[in-house]
Amino acid sequence: MQFLRYPHVENTGRDEVEGIEVGTTYVFPKLDGSNASVWRDHHNGSIIQCSSRNRILENLGDLQGFYDYVQGRMPLHAFLAKFPFYRLYGEWLCKHTLKTYRNDAWKEFYIFDVYCDSSKTFLSYESYKPLLEEFGLEYVPCIKEIKNGSTEQFIDIVTKGNTYLIKDGEGVGEGIVIKNYCVTPDMRILTHDLQWKPAGDIKLGEELIGLTEERTELLRGRHFCSSKVLQLTEDTEEVFELTLSDGTILKSTAEHPWLVIRHNTVYVWRRTDQLFVGSRIRRVLPTWKTDKSYEAGWLAGFYDGEGTLVHDYPSMPNPHIQVSFSQNQGRSLLSCCVSGLECEQQSLHIL
Repeated sequence: MQFLRYPHVENTGRDEVEGIEVGTTYVFPKLDGSNASVWRDHHNGSIIQCSSRNRILENLGDLQGFYDYVQGRMPLHAFLAKFPFYRLYGEWLCKHTLKTYRNDAWKEFYIFDVYCDSSKTFLSYESYKPLLEEFGLEYVPCIKEIKNGSTEQFIDIVTKGNTYLIKDGEGVGEGIVIKNYCVTPDMRILTHDLQWKPAGDIKLGEELIGLTEERTELLRGRHFCSSKVLQLTEDTEEVFELTLSDGTILKSTAEHPWLVIRHNTVYVWRRTDQLFVGSRIRRVLPTWKTDKSYEAGWLAGFYDGEGTLVHDYPSMPNPHIQVSFSQNQGRSLLSCCVSGLECEQQSLHIL
């Protein structure tokens, strides 16, 4: 296992983390030290490796003593001997900007995430916490679990409740980190290249098709947007099975948010455990399987060469999206019509 940099943690207010407060969130104190990681390198004699945020550490004294700490910290070695494919990410608490930590808190490695190299996912807090405790390893604790949290609740924790490792009477810590965990591995997710993939196959950094959480005045509604996977976690929780009127079966945890029709055109977010028989879930797109047949590739050639996409303005009556291509009368157009597509004079339209 080679060096793997920890994903960038996005600030609140950015599109990448929009809606993170929906459902159950876990709030952690953000420590002001140096980002570090520890893992077992199977390609180099199974030795224990460690790194700063940007590079592997190789010399005594590196990262204000973190390299020395790892080499002599036997519980870390024991943990990685039992879980050789786990990678530990944490904060090495050394002198940085904040100087109000307790004297006994310095020069300790506080783990805030555990990554599994074999499954390419992060473990959830509830999954890795007992494993770390078994070996007596320090970890950053969850200081608050909140369901559908508000901005005011999170600000209150930042300004009043974030005192982990801080000296009495010396204020609060640097900030907080919010995490949200939710769908089952078989739930299919739409990627940016229009492929429906099981959640369990999604990779870190992969781009997905997302949906804005709230309506925008400019477009008079919600709209699709690009999103990137910043973290993957695994956990074991109670799973609900939803059967839709068209026979579709969906699975999710209790906290997963759904866009529900409340009053004709009014849409609101509701968790799985808030749904009831008769709830109307907004289904924006159907799922589909990728057709890799010769015929599908042949038809795709028309769209690539002659295709057009028309999107009516939202203000128009019955706005819709139309994909079409044009082809002169002849053998090719006839073949398309025989395939069941609707033909209009010299043009072929998919409605």
